[in-house]
Amino acid sequence: MANQDYADSQPLLSSLAEKFRGSYRWMTIFAVSLTQFGIYYVMDNPEVLENELRSTYKLSNVQYNAFYGFVSIPNIILSPFVGAINKFTTLRNLLMFYITLSTVGQLIFWYGSSIASYDVMLWGRIVFGAGASTSNCVVCSVIYRWFRNGYELGMANSVSLSISRVGSLANNYLNVILLNQDMSLPSILAISFCIMAVCWVVGFYYLYLDRKLDNLYIREGAAEHIDDPSQDQGQKMTWADLKGLTPMWIAIA
Repeated sequence: MANQDYADSQPLLSSLAEKFRGSYRWMTIFAVSLTQFGIYYVMDNPEVLENELRSTYKLSNVQYNAFYGFVSIPNIILSPFVGAINKFTTLRNLLMFYITLSTVGQLIFWYGSSIASYDVMLWGRIVFGAGASTSNCVVCSVIYRWFRNGYELGMANSVSLSISRVGSLANNYLNVILLNQDMSLPSILAISFCIMAVCWVVGFYYLYLDRKLDNLYIREGAAEHIDDPSQDQGQKMTWADLKGLTPMWIAIA
């Protein structure tokens, strides 16, 4: 009954598509949030494994801190372009691209640890960083797509944020347990990769649901609601918009 009320409350034209969106909106958010769970789990691996990383690979302070510093560099460069890139592809393709980058990055990091190569591990963190935090920007748009004009939008964002942060908490506890079992560092990182890979697979369930929603919109003649960049008639940002930004505004931002 709640799903029916949700669908009926939406001003969009496609009743069947809206009923589908109302019925599967929380499953979609759960699937998308699990991908972020995996990212946050992997993101903080070096924090819990600091002593083991330093002792096993004889890392200096600069080398260890680079595991975090080089994750942030791609985010600084790529994040401003997420919106621009979305003009050329769908949200679901963009999200899966970033999640795939993160999964491949953790695979490289694990492989580097197994061959005791600091350089390979560092490249793994760079690739991971290229898809990690930038995926958060896409997740916000995905949530809005499934909850637009809905009173539950704020709650959906909160649930997604909570699930993703549980990944950091799980990393802190699970890796400590694995360390107490005298498990080797490559084995621990292999488990982290497996968790990330499972979350990546879950992302395909979101891909399926989102494509089905678009197919329903198309079938009902409401193609303006599909996840298609060519349908975006919103306001476009131009370089002229930047002229009004004062130095004080930029400093505060």
